Amino acid sequence: MNNEIFEFNPETSKEVRDIITDLYHSKKRVKITYGDIATGKSWHEENDVYGRIGRSTGTKPIPLLVYNKCSTGGASLLAHCILKIEASSKPHSSIYKHPLFKPSKFEIKEAVLRCEDFAFELHIDGKFHSRHKTQESACKLIVKLS
Repeated sequence: MNNEIFEFNPETSKEVRDIITDLYHSKKRVKITYGDIATGKSWHEENDVYGRIGRSTGTKPIPLLVYNKCSTGGASLLAHCILKIEASSKPHSSIYKHPLFKPSKFEIKEAVLRCEDFAFELHIDGKFHSRHKTQESACKLIVKLS
């Protein structure tokens, strides 16, 4: 008999299943980093990465990432693609890190082609990611993604 309170993707590790279940009961707010678990490279998701673990209703409840206490629902958690889980309180303390997780290299460069006052570019692992009007804006995104 299955005593788990969630239905997980079969590729989800037992460690991640246990952590998600514990976080559901503790109601701690977390930051999730998704990515390719075969390579350890982050997808650098910007949305639906902060919240508390919730639970969908129905015959096969899945874990959700619920943004705040007032939210009535949330995004389904891609538990089998989690590279890192951190407490969202400052400073971020690590709860889980996939063994292959590799931190990315962030670089802010002056834009070669300026369009509409976007003077700075953010490159991640040598690849263009985004344009910014100010260096501060690029730095804020780095903090959010790392």
